[in-house]
Amino acid sequence: KKEAKRRSKAGKSTAHFYKNFFRECWEFTVEFKALAFRTGLYNILFTLLFLGCEFMAFRYCEKMPPKVFWIAMTGLMGLGLPGWFWFLSRRIVSAEVYQEVLESDRIHFDFFAVVALGLGLVLWPVMLALPLLYFAGIIFGMDKFELVPPEIFFYSWVGIAGFSGLCAVFVYHVSTIHAIARYNHKAWILYDMLRITFKNIGPVMIYHLMGLVMILPILGTAVGFHFLTRGPGNAGGAQLLDNQHLSRWAEIAVVWFLKLTGDSSPTAESTWMFIPVKICLMFTLAAITLIPFYLVAGFPTIFMMKLNALIARHFQHSLELDQQMKAGTPASMWVRFLAGATDAICFPFAAILVSQDKRYMTMAW
Repeated sequence: KKEAKRRSKAGKSTAHFYKNFFRECWEFTVEFKALAFRTGLYNILFTLLFLGCEFMAFRYCEKMPPKVFWIAMTGLMGLGLPGWFWFLSRRIVSAEVYQEVLESDRIHFDFFAVVALGLGLVLWPVMLALPLLYFAGIIFGMDKFELVPPEIFFYSWVGIAGFSGLCAVFVYHVSTIHAIARYNHKAWILYDMLRITFKNIGPVMIYHLMGLVMILPILGTAVGFHFLTRGPGNAGGAQLLDNQHLSRWAEIAVVWFLKLTGDSSPTAESTWMFIPVKICLMFTLAAITLIPFYLVAGFPTIFMMKLNALIARHFQHSLELDQQMKAGTPASMWVRFLAGATDAICFPFAAILVSQDKRYMTMAW
C-alpha cells in the first residue's frame, strides 16, 4: 500500500509537469528577469576579458614570459561563462528540489567560486569519458608496438571524442540535478548517467527539444555575424578586438577626436594618444556589439534552467538522487573506478608539491 501510494503521487507529479511546464517556466523567467539581465551582463564582462586576454596572448605579445601570463589569463577568463551558467543552474535546481525560496538579490557573484565551477564543468566530460580513455590508451600502446595500423588509433580517438561529446550533451541536465544531491558521485559516472537519462527519456526529450528551439536562433545569429564580419585570412569576426569593421570605425573616431584637440594629422606614429584611445573605443564598440546578443540570450537561459529544475522536482522518484547513505553501504564497481581513476589522474601533481628535483618529477609523471 505504501509503494502504491508513492507511485500514485509520482504519476500525478509527472502529469502536472507535462501539462504545466511551459507556463511555469515562462512565469519564472518573467518574475526573475533581473537574473536574465545579470546573466547577460556577466557574460559580456567575461567575453570582453577573454577576448582582451586572447588578443594580448596570441596577437600582441611576442616574448614567452608575458605570453604565458596572458595565455593563463585567457584560460581563467574563459572559465567564467560556463562557471556562472553552472553556478546559477545548480542554484535554481537546488531551490526547486529542496523547496527553498529563491531570491535573486541573495544570489551573489563570487569570482573564485564561478571560475572553480567553470573548471569543474570543463573537466566533467573528461571524467565521464574516463572508461573510454583507458580503451584509447590500450589502442595507443598497440599503435606504438605496431600491432594495429596508425589509422585505427586516429579513428578510435575521433570516435571516442565524438561519442563522449554527444553523451555529455545528452546527460548534462541530469548530471546537473545529481550535482546538487548530498552524494553526487553519479553525476561523474557515464554508466549511471546514461541509465538514468534513458529511464527518464520523456522529460529528457522535452528538455532537448526546447533547448534546440531556443539555441538555434541565437547560434545562427552568432555564426552569421562571424562569417559576415571576418576579414582576409579569417581575421576578426567573433574576435571583436581584431574585427576589421570595428577597427576602422574606431580609427575614424580617434582621428576625429584628436583633430578636435588641435592635432592636424593624428596617426599611430605621430601621437602617443592614438593607440590608448583606439583601445578604449575598441572595447566600447565590442561591448555595444555584445549587449543585445547576450541580454536577449539571458532569457532562454533562465527558461531552460527552470525547466531542468521542474524535471528535478517532478521526477525525483526515477532520477535516483542519493540523499541518504546508510553506514557500511558497499561502493559499487563504478564508484570504485571513479575514485581510482581520479587518484591516477591526480597523483603526478604530488611530485610538484613534494620535490624540486626534476628527475623525481619526471619519474612521477
